[in-house]
Formats: sequence, C-alpha cells, structure tokens
Amino acid sequence: MKLYSNDNSGGFWSYYIDPKDLLNGDYGQSVAKVLQQLLSGATQSADMDSKHVKGKDSTGKIYCVIGTRLNQQHRLLFVTFRYGDCACLVLLDVVEFHRYQHSWAMNAKQLSYFLQQHEHAFKQLMIDAPTITPTPQSLVSDTLIYPSIHWHKQSWITLNDLQSQSVHQPLPLQIKGAAGSGKTILGDVFLADHHTCVANEIVYIAKSPLLVENARRRLPQDVQCLSVIALQTKLCPQKQWVGFEEFIIWFEKDSAKSHQRQKITLTPCAIYNEFKFIAALDHELKANKEAVLTAYKSFSDATYRAPSTKRAYLLELYTNYRNYLEGQNQADTHLTYIDNTNLEHTEKFKFMFIDEGQDLSPVQLAQVLGLCEHQQWVVCTDNNQALDGAEAIDHWLKKLAKPNMLTQTSLSASYRCAKAIGNFANAWLHIKNAYVDGVNNKDDDCEFKTPDVTNSMGHVSVLPSSNLNDLQKRFSANDAYLISEFDTAIVVFNDNDLVLMQAMWGKHRVFWPEEIKGLEYPRVILINPLNNQAMRDVDKALAQKPQWQTKLKPNRPKQKHLLHKKEAQVKVLHQIFVGITRAMTEVFFVQDEAHHLRDILTYLKNYQTVNHSNILEEQAAPVLNEAEYVREATEHFERLDAQGLKIQAQAIKAKIDEFSKAKAPPMPIVKPDKVVQHSARFYLDKL
Repeated sequence: MKLYSNDNSGGFWSYYIDPKDLLNGDYGQSVAKVLQQLLSGATQSADMDSKHVKGKDSTGKIYCVIGTRLNQQHRLLFVTFRYGDCACLVLLDVVEFHRYQHSWAMNAKQLSYFLQQHEHAFKQLMIDAPTITPTPQSLVSDTLIYPSIHWHKQSWITLNDLQSQSVHQPLPLQIKGAAGSGKTILGDVFLADHHTCVANEIVYIAKSPLLVENARRRLPQDVQCLSVIALQTKLCPQKQWVGFEEFIIWFEKDSAKSHQRQKITLTPCAIYNEFKFIAALDHELKANKEAVLTAYKSFSDATYRAPSTKRAYLLELYTNYRNYLEGQNQADTHLTYIDNTNLEHTEKFKFMFIDEGQDLSPVQLAQVLGLCEHQQWVVCTDNNQALDGAEAIDHWLKKLAKPNMLTQTSLSASYRCAKAIGNFANAWLHIKNAYVDGVNNKDDDCEFKTPDVTNSMGHVSVLPSSNLNDLQKRFSANDAYLISEFDTAIVVFNDNDLVLMQAMWGKHRVFWPEEIKGLEYPRVILINPLNNQAMRDVDKALAQKPQWQTKLKPNRPKQKHLLHKKEAQVKVLHQIFVGITRAMTEVFFVQDEAHHLRDILTYLKNYQTVNHSNILEEQAAPVLNEAEYVREATEHFERLDAQGLKIQAQAIKAKIDEFSKAKAPPMPIVKPDKVVQHSARFYLDKL
C-alpha cells in the first residue's frame, strides 16, 4: 500500500491511498480521470454526493461514504481519512450499474471493520509523508478548473458565484433569500471559517429546536447550537419563561380586560404581535410611557397591524400583561429584554450565526445579538415567510448594527425545489398576494424563483385521503437501498391529523409547519391543509374576485389594507407555502374537501402572472373530475409497481450471476431456488 501526494493546488486532499488497487483494475483510466478532478478541487465536475452510509474506526470517529460519477453506469466510492491537519482520500470500491447493494463499502459494518483494520496503517503512512511516492504524471493536468469549495463534516459544500460573494461580505451581515436558496449552507461555511480550537466561542442560534438539533449533528462539537429559549434560560435561570400560550391563558381568563378587548377588536395573535413591537420600543425609550405611546402612534397603519386609534388601548393592555408576569415571577420569551450588562460572567461569543431570523421578535434579536463581540454576526431571513411581526426585522437589524455598518445580500433563487414544486409554491404565494390585495410586507417577494439550470422537473400530486395507505406502504420500506425512512416528511395542520399520522408514519416523520421550517426532505406530504375556517374564508373571497382581473404590483401594498382582519387566513397560506418549499422532488397534496380545493385551484388555473401562466392546469383537472383522477392515480401506482418489480428482478439476476461465477460478494447471496418460491407480490410488498 502506497501513499501518493497531491502536487496540484486548489484541492482539499493532500494525499490519496488506493488500498484495493482500483487504478490497475478494469476501470483504472476512469478512476484516474475522476481522481485527477478530486485532487485538484474540481468537485463540481466530479459530481460528488453523500451516500448516507457511515463507518466508525476504533475511536468511534465517523466516516461518511462519498460517491462520484465514473460514467453513466458506474460510480466510485471513497472516504476521507484525516490525521492532524492533513486529509487523505481513500478509494474504496467501484459500483457497477448503480448496484449499490452489491458493494461492500455500502455495508456499515464491513466499512467499519475495514477502517478499524487499516487505520493504524493509514496513520503510519501519513506520519511518513515526507518520503511518499509522488503523484503519477497521468494525474497531473494544467487545464483544471478550481471552483470555490468548502469541506465540512465529511461532506462537500459547493458554492455558486452569488453565494461565494456573500461569504466574503463584511460583518455584520444580513442574508435574505428564498426557501432553499442556500442560506443555511452559507451558515455552515461561516461557522467553519470562524472555527477555532477554543470551545464555546462561536454559536448557532435558531428558534426551532428541531433546526438546532439538526445543526448540532452536522457542526463541530465545540460550536454551540442553542435555541432562543435555551439561551434565554441559560442567561436568566431564575425566571420561568413563557410565551404566546401563557398570554392566551391570561387574555381569556381575566374579565377585567373585557372593556379593553371590546375597544380593540383584534385577534389575540394580532395583539401579541403588537406586544412584540411595543416591548422593543419600551426598552429603547427606557420605559417612558408617554414617549412610547408617541412613537407607537407615529407609525402608519399600513406598516403595522393595529390602527392608530386603537394603540393607546393596546399599550394599556400591554402594561397590564407585564405587571401580571412580574407578579407571577415569569418572563415572556418574546417580550422580556435581558440587560446582559447586569449579569455576572455573561458569555460573549466571537461569532454568531442566526438561522430563520424572521421568526425572532425585535426584543429577541436585540438581546441575542448583544451577546456577540464586535458585531461579528450573520442573520439569515426568508423573503417569503414574513410572519409574526417579521416586517420590522430589517429596521431592527439596521438599528442594532452600528450606523451604516449592516451589509445586506440577497439570494433570490431556490436551488432546493424542482421546477414543478417551485411553480406550485409560487401559485400559493400568488393566492396570498391576491387575497390581501398586494404583498402584506414591502420586503416580501411576489415571485418564488427557481433557477433555469435546474435538472429536475419534480412532481406534484393532488390526492384524496383514500390514497394515504398506498403512500404509506410505498414510502415506509425498510430496505435501505430503496427508500430511506428520512426521505419523507408529513406536514399536518390540525390535532386530529397529528394523532392519525403519528400512528401511521411514526412521530419522527410528522411535523407542524412551524416545526419543519428550515428543514428539507426529498418528499413532503401535506395532510388536509384546507380543513379549517380560515381557508374557507379564503375560498369564499377568491370566488368574489371579478373575472380574475386583479394584477399584483410587486412591493406596493395598498395603504388602506388592515392585515389584522385577515391574519388567520394569511397565516394558513404561509404555512402551506412553508410545507411545500420543504420538498426537493415530490409534493403530495392530500385533501378530502374537494369543493374547497376546486375553487382555489380554479383560481390558480385562471389567474395569469408574468412568469407563470395557467399554473397547475394539470393539477386542477383531477379535482374537477374525480373519476378521471382516480383512474390516472391508479395507472400512476401501477407504473410504480412495475418499476419496483423491475428493480427487484435486476437485483436478483445480478446475485444469481455472481453466484454462478463463484465470486461471492461480502454479503449473503439469495440462492435461485429461494427466489422461485416467492411471488411477485412478495417483492412488491418489500417496496
């Protein structure tokens, strides 16, 4: 076994090892060509992807298998072995005709055994690196392209030009972008670039605990990953932290506020969102009630939900709520500002990255960013998910940064979503915009864009709930080589569906829209998103639109529009948009109440836009003609059945061929006599 050096500049690996002698095998020339690209940093040309198979060495360190394309039929598998500051590429196996189930490297136990058996030899080779054999001349090229690349947690991050420019922007920085535009990837790059050997100096912050847990799994251990509530509890442990639910309990049980509630006539959610803004003004103006009221009234009705005539009552209601919290020794997560200068031993972070920043209130942004030294922070916000007072986030970020110090960059296109999914999400975005007679936030984008260079068209299906059992049977296969259990996410919109879907799919797959924000899955199933009064109101309002003649004007909301009257409806529309944009390749829109769906999809079909005319024409037809839809759905699943049987037949034939050649792979062989005993339904059920 030899260790070769990488004399090329621009690559990540300093050395490579070929323990299986693949360079002298049947595909030696193809392996050498791909290896040349990998060593030189041309990973985009090499078409790399993670195989989600991991092995462990004797110390418990995890190694992830990476695949790269040799040609249209074969793939090369490898791992990265690190020792000290050097990285070494270790070639594992060549997969023929995409038959990953035949590769020993795709078996986690065998991969772990291989790593444990050779780790000492690999380390010794890298210790003796000064005397290694030079790279063969056949692997040297002067015409290679060196793209901007980053290596993080056993996987590659490839940035496009716009993303690369964002990485080099001065701090503090706000990154605005569509869902799936690469904001979180940039966060990983920033955290990797600011990574130090001193623990707890850099931190990842998000509101969603699921998003934080996902970051904790992929980021280095000495990067702190905290939810906002966890950080607040850490800073002020003597308080009992509460939120919107506690406000609702207080709001509904106190009869003394009935006269104020009658005068305000706002929904509880709208009142609570106003409280977030009042709390920020309250801290900024040092709790001077008259100054707060004057400043609060100065904002136009078009900017914030509450009309100016109701704001004095809102301020009084806010004061009563804060007095109640003080009496109960409680602190509201959205409203309580922690003055960290009065706290002993308060940690200051060298660098801070906040994901999904539009979900944080102005008070939360101020207190979290106040824990970062020298304003070395990055905040990511979504263009199309301005919920819960997020219209004020740009204003507050500019205010929290030093004067004229905030840098803003925009990522407009979504690289996560396939074309059909992007069009479907864009259609729902247009429903929201048309419903509120314009965008409800001047910073919202009217279009959800997908890049023209995307390879996948994707698939969107509108299904009745009677098809759920078929979907569950198909997408819950245990065979790791067919469908991973983490490829499918279920998004629910009410408690009844939550219980039913958890029993059918398992708790780890079922999410509320608020929980799944920031995550992504190849396949997303939305369960009955229209089964609520808010969407019935939307359906009724759309039916009253005269001849679909309303045209949206980007970034110009109507001044007289009072969003609080339609807040519940707009929130559900946002939730549907969030659920759709979690998907990469497939969306299944499951809806029983077809008459509501019919009106909305008819609106989508007839509503003309600049870039997307006749949106969802194919999806609208099955709902208008249910019998025709059932026939098409049946044919669709029959095609999938045939495809699944074909995959099984190819796998069985390959095993028989290998058995006849007496070349037993390092995994059990299915003998021919056992194959004949099973019917086609046996293999179909395994899908």
